[in-house]
Amino acid sequence: MLVSVYPLRVRGRRLKIEAAKRQVPAKGDLRTYQERCHLVAVLEPAMPKDERALPPLFDPKLVLISPQAIRLMGFEKVGEGEDATTYMQEWLCETG
Repeated sequence: MLVSVYPLRVRGRRLKIEAAKRQVPAKGDLRTYQERCHLVAVLEPAMPKDERALPPLFDPKLVLISPQAIRLMGFEKVGEGEDATTYMQEWLCETG
């Protein structure tokens, strides 16, 4: 599903919707897959050679659905190895 994604949290803190919508959205193909016992949502880049614009969203839950958008809530990992931290994250995914 091709979407524009607005992250609604920064390091777990909720942004006001107006501030989130002022960001340039990440665009791509929203997909999910199973990794061990976790469901994972990823935004695959529109062009195969591009990098992913957002970290994966682990254990996403559907929070809102409308004709123009869906909202997913889950957890993102920031950092690598022992320095990694997990934060709550929400994605506002708009179609069209």
